Amino acid sequence: MEKKEIKLKIISDRYDNTAPLLDALEKGPQAVDKKEVEHEHTEMTTEATLLRAAGKTYIRYNESELSGMEGAATEIWFFDDQPQVVTMERSGGFATSFVFESGKRHICVYNTPIMTFEMGVHAKEVKNRLLTDGFIVLDYMLEIRGAGAERNRVHISII
Repeated sequence: MEKKEIKLKIISDRYDNTAPLLDALEKGPQAVDKKEVEHEHTEMTTEATLLRAAGKTYIRYNESELSGMEGAATEIWFFDDQPQVVTMERSGGFATSFVFESGKRHICVYNTPIMTFEMGVHAKEVKNRLLTDGFIVLDYMLEIRGAGAERNRVHISII
């Protein structure tokens, strides 16, 4: 077992899933006036633990007020022989487990203080170079009951 304390930089971009956004995804960003797409950009640096054991790699960190999930803990993990499939699990008031696999859709459960519901996670791109270059990129769409809700692009890097 290998365990070490690390620092992570997490850059997140969230886009509301609107018709102009769908055009941008298909035709490129030049197809849409940027004012039409609601966008949220966040960057944060946090302390984390990197753990490697039994053929799996884990990154664990606590969410902050900046992420909107203060009090939650996040764990990102993958099997070392399947780095193209990444799982993100959150515990706390907003508990979930999302599975990311390029070009695939996975149904996941999202627990909130108000209710529990299913979400579809469609990963457009998963770049997992954590063990070689120190980063993971997740580009995915979230949907609720088959309706697109938002697109997210998250870049996690060890600094």
